[in-house]
Amino acid sequence: MEVSFLYAPICPFAQRTWILLKKLKVPFKEVLIELGKDNKEPWFLELNPLGKVPVLRVREKAEASEKEAVIYESLVCNEYLNEVFAENKLLPQHPAQRALARILATRVDDLVSAMFKLLKTNPEEDAQAEKEILQEIHKQLQVIDDQVKISQGPYLFGKTWTLADIAYIPFVERVSIIMSHFFKKDIRELGLRHLNLWLDTWEKDVEYLETKLPLDKLLPVYKKYANEGLLKRLE
Repeated sequence: MEVSFLYAPICPFAQRTWILLKKLKVPFKEVLIELGKDNKEPWFLELNPLGKVPVLRVREKAEASEKEAVIYESLVCNEYLNEVFAENKLLPQHPAQRALARILATRVDDLVSAMFKLLKTNPEEDAQAEKEILQEIHKQLQVIDDQVKISQGPYLFGKTWTLADIAYIPFVERVSIIMSHFFKKDIRELGLRHLNLWLDTWEKDVEYLETKLPLDKLLPVYKKYANEGLLKRLE
């Protein structure tokens, strides 16, 4: 089996699959995609009509034939990798817990939505909106805190990481950066003790750290989305 991984290192969705490929030690051919350019090309849109990363291109060689599968959408890519390379061991054993893990992975979207709303607020015009969105982010991070507390941690479902943990970590990383640099708030000072335990554990994770880009690479990405009033805070 030959796996090609098409991704952009700055993309948190692609980072989910990048982390998992490394953790599973899957050999893969790296295909770097320049967002805004390569992903709009006809050859890429043939692979993924949505024009997004990540994309897995998998070739299986049989005796006299070759089959190719193309998988996209980060959560689907990671489910595929779990099935093919991990014997479905990267989700909790109990069906209800597996369902909950999948629910949590989709709930990351609420955190992402709040993150971009926060970037678009103008603190000079609407301090109340800023306050409300920060409260919403706190609420979404509380989801992690509550689940780690229930499982007794350090991960969402206990002592081992799952696909749900990987679904969250790239976005919690970016929320932390945005809160710190645009709002002067430390994610670790929100009073979410179990979230902090979860973060501490990830900050020692070798494969995650190998995919983590330096601040000077990530911050400019989010400056592009930020309201001018927020950008003044960086001056």
